[in-house]
Amino acid sequence: MSSGHTPDCDGSDEMEVEMKQMYHDTLKSGGHVDIQIGGDDRDLEDMARMGRQGDLKRIFRQSSMVAFTAIVQATWQVFLVANTQGLLNGGLAGVFWSYVWTAIGMSTVVASLAEMASMAPTSGGQYHWISEFSPPQYQQFLSYIGGWMSTLSWQATAAGATFVDGIFILGLASAYHPDYAIQGWHGTLVVGAVTILVGIVNGFFADSLPQIQKFMAILFGVGWIPVVVVLIALAPHPPAGDVFTKFSSEGWSPMGLSVMVGQISALYSLVSFDAAGTY
Repeated sequence: MSSGHTPDCDGSDEMEVEMKQMYHDTLKSGGHVDIQIGGDDRDLEDMARMGRQGDLKRIFRQSSMVAFTAIVQATWQVFLVANTQGLLNGGLAGVFWSYVWTAIGMSTVVASLAEMASMAPTSGGQYHWISEFSPPQYQQFLSYIGGWMSTLSWQATAAGATFVDGIFILGLASAYHPDYAIQGWHGTLVVGAVTILVGIVNGFFADSLPQIQKFMAILFGVGWIPVVVVLIALAPHPPAGDVFTKFSSEGWSPMGLSVMVGQISALYSLVSFDAAGTY
């Protein structure tokens, strides 16, 4: 039995190290490493360009990742249930304009993440990109901080999503059964049940997740239509001047600070756009 590497293995390891170094140097200089591999597998080319091997099973493609991101963001659903802060701090005009400038600001972040993802398409996401583009003496520390911030934000997102689902379920039960009185512990049980369901789906039906996500994305899009139709037909319609120019505050002052506080409604409905970069 041999305890060392064969010459072929040594040559392969040296080539891998050389590829990684070329990849890192090229990224920092703003260039692009061009690797051509026979066949149509773009994933293999990306992995080779980064000096790595694609050892894990790939079940997600562009369409399923777009669907996943749309589901995680749940923009219009979240905005329906999380607009109280904006209405209290800024009013109708504050909600509208804070959403506009938040969307514009977020788009610049999305564009930056998209550029980095095209250069280094790895599920590591932010912590990997921070390591690639940071000065060498700060790479380890900043990457560690970035990784933990991403991890904690995903944990908060998961907790928030199950909580919102629990609110929806209890709200529907209360709407169909007016005599039903919601208790605090009911919410805890429902959130726990939703969490268990999510764990079962992700644990035992992982191979079917792309199809599930695509179906749910279509359901999200189709569900938006009746909601908008009902709101147009039955909701009160304030004058356009109130919607676009009338700022109000029932909490913070001055008005500028109040609008900034109410901007959390827009932020909450637009977060998690980095889902595809860290999945």
